[in-house]
Amino acid sequence: MKTIIVSDIFGLTFDLKIFAENFSSEYEILDPYNGKELEFKFESKAYDHFYRVCGLSRYTDLVNQKISACNEKIFIIGFSVGASAIWNTLGSSEALIIKKAVCFYGSRIRENSNLIPCCDTVLVFPKKEKHFSVPNLTRLMAKTPNVQCMITEFGHGFMNKRSDNFDNKGYLKYLDWSKNNLA
Repeated sequence: MKTIIVSDIFGLTFDLKIFAENFSSEYEILDPYNGKELEFKFESKAYDHFYRVCGLSRYTDLVNQKISACNEKIFIIGFSVGASAIWNTLGSSEALIIKKAVCFYGSRIRENSNLIPCCDTVLVFPKKEKHFSVPNLTRLMAKTPNVQCMITEFGHGFMNKRSDNFDNKGYLKYLDWSKNNLA
């Protein structure tokens, strides 16, 4: 079964490729920069660039296009804005091809919290977010059909070595968790 990995604002990186290669199934990486690897010295520059050249709405469209092109059941994993873009697609008819979705620290999910996903969906939240209460959102989202919420002990971005909040312990824990839950 194919796994589609939807990047965060940093796009396609060497480390994301390494993450993807840990899955035994066929995989594809979707990023907002059409496969072009970019280097950002600061996380704030990556945010600025993402919103200038893509934005969440366009990224959601790219996720919809990617899953529409699939002709077999898929797993899909997203990080940060990639997770939010996945979430925004999970109520569409195109998403019926998704067997399971895993969304790591998709903070913009809160803007579309009334969506009911068409597949099993795991929302992995950081211990806290700057713009909203993680416990309040997870309590709300836990009532949603097909949704399981998890709150980690790590910060937003803990799975990305380029993020200010990267945590190797968290990365290894949730890499292993991802492999076991998408097998």
